Amino acid sequence: MKIRSLRHAVAQMVMPRIEGKLLSDSSYRGDRAKLAEEGIGGFILFGGDIESAPRHLAELQSRAELPLLISSDVERGLGQQLDGGTRFPSQRAVASAIKRGSSRDTALLHAMLDAVRTETRGVGIHVVFSPIMDVNNNPDNPIICTRSFGEDPETVEWFGRQYIRGLQQRRPDGKHDLLACAKHFPGHGDTDQDSHSVLPVIRADRSRLNRVELPPFREAVKDGVGMVMIAHLLVPALDPVKPVTFSKKVVTALLREGMEFGGIIISDALDMGALA
Repeated sequence: MKIRSLRHAVAQMVMPRIEGKLLSDSSYRGDRAKLAEEGIGGFILFGGDIESAPRHLAELQSRAELPLLISSDVERGLGQQLDGGTRFPSQRAVASAIKRGSSRDTALLHAMLDAVRTETRGVGIHVVFSPIMDVNNNPDNPIICTRSFGEDPETVEWFGRQYIRGLQQRRPDGKHDLLACAKHFPGHGDTDQDSHSVLPVIRADRSRLNRVELPPFREAVKDGVGMVMIAHLLVPALDPVKPVTFSKKVVTALLREGMEFGGIIISDALDMGALA
């Protein structure tokens, strides 16, 4: 990778939103193409359709000196974002329908993940912001809720591993053509607040975090997940002063060094109310 300047290095760490439905507008498309030319690291795609998205994303790639990392929130399959894509049930619904230990059910689960992987890569997306590894142990949680596999850490661990393995299935050359992203580290389940609006506080002590919130992420790291997303939370047991997003104690000491995670670390959206 050739980094031309400090500006270019910073640009490589930024992944702005791209509205797929607006890419048909030449002015909007031109603005995004300019970002690609300036060395932006990639884009997160929201909306559009499976017919035009591959063409528009390929055009953006052609304008970039370094390959763009294209991501999308497709927790429920490509149809969650793109018209014409397949939409699957929520993680909670999947966990309720699939029986752990059943070879038939596990095969069905991986068939679903094969479809997600094939459709997603087919339009030019490299990163799926899934699975959600939050243990949803607060029934009043307004934002995680059925997006989680459930309130039991072992259930979340098991299904999370299946999602990671299914989405990151290796090619014949041994490389991944799609990355999964475990989120929202260190666990967004035990709160009754939405980080899109405010900064939630997780008040569990370190012992409880080690028993409940952190184990699914430890397992995801052991299983080779390519990316981990940091939540916008205040977790006093880990850092009493800084939000997790900006905490060296959490991001570096706990995740990078303590869990020995060597993949990509990304924050949740920086325009969310928790930080704004």
